Amino acid sequence: MFFMGWEIVSGDIETIEEDGQFYSYDIFTLKSEETDSKIKASKLGVLMSSVFTDDFVLEEIIHHSSEIDLRNTFHLSADSRLEFEDVEFATRTKFSLEAPDRKGLLYFVTGVLKENGINIHSAKIRTDQTGNRAQDTFILSDTKGVGFAGTSLEDRVSRNILEISLNSSWK
Repeated sequence: MFFMGWEIVSGDIETIEEDGQFYSYDIFTLKSEETDSKIKASKLGVLMSSVFTDDFVLEEIIHHSSEIDLRNTFHLSADSRLEFEDVEFATRTKFSLEAPDRKGLLYFVTGVLKENGINIHSAKIRTDQTGNRAQDTFILSDTKGVGFAGTSLEDRVSRNILEISLNSSWK
């Protein structure tokens, strides 16, 4: 969605278990500044139908259909807030992020989580009433399925998010 030029206004992400299988159930409210959103929606449909291909193929599709210049996208500011807290008897970590709402914020943050092997169990993606601040909350676990607040993994994730906010050409 980011590379297609859509802005995510809000979203709800859930992992659902059904008959021993896990499924992602995601709902997003999107906004486009383009006058003809139908073309963009059609391209997004093609992209979404390609999600189940190999990662390399998906990355190729994304980069060939990208309408976004990665410069001047996601960055943190001095008043940004990243907080990690173990919840559910330390089986999950609640990660709260409040930062300036910029194109690419969700893309870059979830990229860091993926690179660190972190599982997203659920998330609430919100933009405040003014449209200037992202207020996102994620429920996460590490590769062993437990919370990681106060560990070296938390430090690494925080550091990676900060590094990426300073160098938004990361992919």
